Amino acid sequence: MARVRTHVESFGQTKILAIKIVRELGGFGLREAKALVEDGTEFEFELDGRTEALLADAARKGVQIVLDEHAVVASPAASGGSLAVRIAGVSNKIAAIKLVRQLTQVGLAEAKGIVDRGDVITDGLDASAAQAIVEQFAASGARAEIVAGGAAVPAPVVARADVPDPYADDDF
Repeated sequence: MARVRTHVESFGQTKILAIKIVRELGGFGLREAKALVEDGTEFEFELDGRTEALLADAARKGVQIVLDEHAVVASPAASGGSLAVRIAGVSNKIAAIKLVRQLTQVGLAEAKGIVDRGDVITDGLDASAAQAIVEQFAASGARAEIVAGGAAVPAPVVARADVPDPYADDDF
């Protein structure tokens, strides 16, 4: 588990939901969580499987909680090689693909797929190695983020609030 710093980017029409999520993430009281949401103030929480699922659910419901770039706070667990780096955004796709190929020794098609999907680039890193890779991507015009856990899993799908869910009324 890694301790990360974050803030609420936007909450649209779902302010109450944003407050509930912040309370769950950080264990804050109602008044403190409300202030964090309204002000967009940074706060810290433990990033693990439960909180990652909570963040993905929040995104589907229109609450954008952003893990700040360079925001992994050193923790004893994080220094043991439990971090991974994932592509979070690309402005220069060619440079990002070249850097992925350099770091992972994969072919062009696989590197392009990693960049397109926003997959984990490399895992099993300590905090300083993960931070160095994030800085390399920042220098090449791409944004990478540090995620907890060493599993190379795809990036979570982030639902945008302004795009309706095509499956919202389907009964499965």
